[in-house]
Amino acid sequence: MKKIEKKDLQRLFDSLSKLILIFVTVISFIIILREYYGLLNLKGNIVLVFLYLFIFGLLSGTYKCFDIGILRIRELVLSYIITIILTNFFAYLIMSLISRELINIIPILFLMALQSILSAMFYWNASKVFYSLHPARDAVVICRNTQHDLDFISKFNHYKMRRYNILLVCFESEEYNKLIDYIDGYSTVILGDINNDLRKRILSYCFEKNKRLILMPSIQDILMHNAHVTQVIDTPAFVFKNEGPSIEQMIIKRGIDIVFSLLGILILSPILLLFAIVIKLYDHGPIFFRQERYTINMKKFVILKFRSMIIDAEKNGPQLTTDMDERITPVGKFIRKTHIDELPQLFNILIGDMSLVGPRAERVENVEIYSSMMPEFCYRMKVKAGLTGYAQIYGKYNTVFTDKLKMDLYYIENFSLFLDFQLLLATIKVIFVKENTEGFENMYLLENDINKDMNTKLKNLDANLDKNDIQLGKQNNKIK
Repeated sequence: MKKIEKKDLQRLFDSLSKLILIFVTVISFIIILREYYGLLNLKGNIVLVFLYLFIFGLLSGTYKCFDIGILRIRELVLSYIITIILTNFFAYLIMSLISRELINIIPILFLMALQSILSAMFYWNASKVFYSLHPARDAVVICRNTQHDLDFISKFNHYKMRRYNILLVCFESEEYNKLIDYIDGYSTVILGDINNDLRKRILSYCFEKNKRLILMPSIQDILMHNAHVTQVIDTPAFVFKNEGPSIEQMIIKRGIDIVFSLLGILILSPILLLFAIVIKLYDHGPIFFRQERYTINMKKFVILKFRSMIIDAEKNGPQLTTDMDERITPVGKFIRKTHIDELPQLFNILIGDMSLVGPRAERVENVEIYSSMMPEFCYRMKVKAGLTGYAQIYGKYNTVFTDKLKMDLYYIENFSLFLDFQLLLATIKVIFVKENTEGFENMYLLENDINKDMNTKLKNLDANLDKNDIQLGKQNNKIK
């Protein structure tokens, strides 16, 4: 009889946790149907249960409800709550259509409250089991001595603390044989943005030795991600179509933009009118903030936002927003926090300057600076700028431009209407999550950090790694 290994238990838990969450969600819905609506008396209503299951499965995948051990418990609970609110909303509409009247909504509200409580209990217990079955892996990091790399390590160690223990940090300047010696002592290797030759050698070694590898992708890696494998007689080859969205996709996307922007303007018109009045009454200045931005094919357009700063906030030239910026008005703080300041962009979408989903419309000055530092930055203008997008959802306000660029290129290279639909749904969650709105204290971060002293970097790293003992490559000394 085959001995049960830990990996088998991990896979079993992963499967069972998903089934339990689905079972609890659907069974609670069935109970409400039977007890309050009596809709299971007819066989045809079994279809309603399967439809409920389908909607829940689609939305739970979008909001990552099954990412136990990856998302924190409160993020999982929030994801689940948003999922069941939307699922039950659609179920309520369907049941009302079946009944040909608006049915009593109280049982549905009770159902959502019950499911939220049960999900919190489930995630708390499931996370405990997950971490007992998935102990943290000891990891070694190989990177360059740049602040960008060290910031990545700091973030990684903070958010994945219970998945990986970073015990050793060494730089690419080390001798290759010493790096291999370090790698042999750990189960996981984290590679930063190191030179290509060294990266190839380490990739091959990790593959040979079955080491888990976590890689910070380059721009080229992102572009290669969507390559298709083909055969040239007896030789495999990668095909990069680089065609962008098809004409059919662009027509459908434009139609969706027109319909939803128009509906958004009509439905949100009371909110738009209210804040237009409030902004005007506060200091009698202009209601809208207008600024020249780039969109598809480097075309310039004037973006519309609700003004959140004082009058003539940039009279001395363009300035980057900083944390606790004194130029932001009290009204501006609220509309920024709730993203209401972005709503006037619906007019930009309606007239065709923007799309609902796409890379952020970047200001002209930033594009010129970033493009001079990284020419690939212009690639993100291969599609229309968007009200929401991959980088807007998964990045933060102060995410460095190189990481935002990688996310934008991932979206462009993997474009599909279904991905747009997923990102639109994911935007709902972002509204309820507190965003890190720290400003860019130094917009030349990448350029300037290259010349910073190594000792300063190591101190910054130590301050952010939660007092973990970090050994440096060449000296093999602990950072204290």
